[in-house]
Amino acid sequence: ENTNTQQHFYLDGDKFNAFYETASAGNTDWRRIAEMFEVVDGGNQANVFCRKYNQKPLNSGYTYSGANAVPLIRLPEMYYILAEVNYSKDKEKALDYLNAVRGSRGLADIEVSLVDSRDKFMKEMTRERMREFYGEGQMFGFYKCHNLGFRDFQDKVDIVPSKDIFVLPWPKSEQEYGVTNQ
Repeated sequence: ENTNTQQHFYLDGDKFNAFYETASAGNTDWRRIAEMFEVVDGGNQANVFCRKYNQKPLNSGYTYSGANAVPLIRLPEMYYILAEVNYSKDKEKALDYLNAVRGSRGLADIEVSLVDSRDKFMKEMTRERMREFYGEGQMFGFYKCHNLGFRDFQDKVDIVPSKDIFVLPWPKSEQEYGVTNQ
């Protein structure tokens, strides 16, 4: 019988390191080392879980000036938006915006040749957003906006974009009592 009622979402340590590109020379993504994550013993391997919203204090490099403040939009998100908007007009300018964020996080620049198509660029944007907004629920809006598929939280099943996934149900109380139901 399992008496532990506390549930956590753990990541395999090797996948976690690959996700934050720590194997590449010169890459020390501060998002990985900013004490947002805690390594726990997983028996044969190390597991990692996000403690961004855990009650344990984070290091001063990742806290906000207001107690328990949650930002509505951050500078990296604005850079990501600028990168996406500029890609079709000026790939190099778009990449400059993306690389500005990567550089501030301790990652090497991405070369233009690696994102020579919109699909490759969006794949890189997705990876960057996933690293930046880990554990915040931001990716749902991004996937919905771009009608992108994704993998389930266990990284086992591909989720195909559809209305069933991206259109949230209309609350019954709003259907019954809302003025938009006329």
